[in-house]
Amino acid sequence: MTHRAWPSIAAACALLACTKGETFVRGAPAGPAVSNSGTRPDAGKKPEPEEDAGPIDAGSPVTYCTRVVAPSGGIEDSPIATYVSMPGDLTLTRQVERWSNDCKDLRLILEFSDGACPVGLGHSVTFSLDYQAFLDGVIHGGNNVVGDNTETPAISVRYVRPTKLTPHGTWGTCAGAEGQLVFVEAPDFSAGRYLRARYQLNLTKCGDATESAQFLEGAFSLLLRTSPRDVCPGADAGVR
Repeated sequence: MTHRAWPSIAAACALLACTKGETFVRGAPAGPAVSNSGTRPDAGKKPEPEEDAGPIDAGSPVTYCTRVVAPSGGIEDSPIATYVSMPGDLTLTRQVERWSNDCKDLRLILEFSDGACPVGLGHSVTFSLDYQAFLDGVIHGGNNVVGDNTETPAISVRYVRPTKLTPHGTWGTCAGAEGQLVFVEAPDFSAGRYLRARYQLNLTKCGDATESAQFLEGAFSLLLRTSPRDVCPGADAGVR
C-alpha cells in the first residue's frame, strides 16, 4: 500500500509518555476511571455510576463495553488512544471486549464502533485475535502483518458499514486484503493491562472481489477487564 508513513515504533512508544491532551476511557461502576496512560486518577474514590458502561450480556459472560472520546489531532501527533482517522465518516464512541466461548479456539474480540453501550449503531471495525497464536508468539509486539489469511487467521478484521451509509456492506481480511497492526508495546492478555496498537488496513469486500477496497487507519488503547481464565479455567494469560 502507498499511504503516508507512520512514526517509528520507538517514536510511537515515546508518545505513550505524553499526558497533554490525553483522553479518558470511562470505566464501569465496578472500578475507578482509567486513563489511556494507564494511571487511575481517582484511585480510592467511589466512582460515579454510568448508565452505558460495564459488563453486558452479549452471548458471553465476559463481555465488557466502555465509552470512548476520540482525541484531537491526527495519527502522527496523538498519544495512543482509540480513534479512526480514515474513513472520515467513522467516529468511534464505544469499545467492546469479549472472549469467544470456544476454549479450543479461544479468541479475544475487540469491537470499536459508533453509538453507545451496550449496543452500537452498526458502523464498526472488529479485531479477532487468536489466543494460541499469541502464546506461540505469532501475535507480538511491533508490526503484525494482517492480510488474506482466511483459513487459519491469527488476526482477522471485519469492517461493517450499515445500510444508512454509501457504500455499505462488510469488508475484511478476505481475498486480496493487506495491512498491518502495530503493537507499540508487547501485548499482554491479562486483566488490568492495556492493549495499545496502531493499524493501517486495506480491506476487501467479503464475497465481492469487484467492490472497491476500504482503507482504515487508526489506533486503539483498551484496558482489558477480563482474562482468558474468565471463560476457560486453566488458560494461561500473560505477556510474551
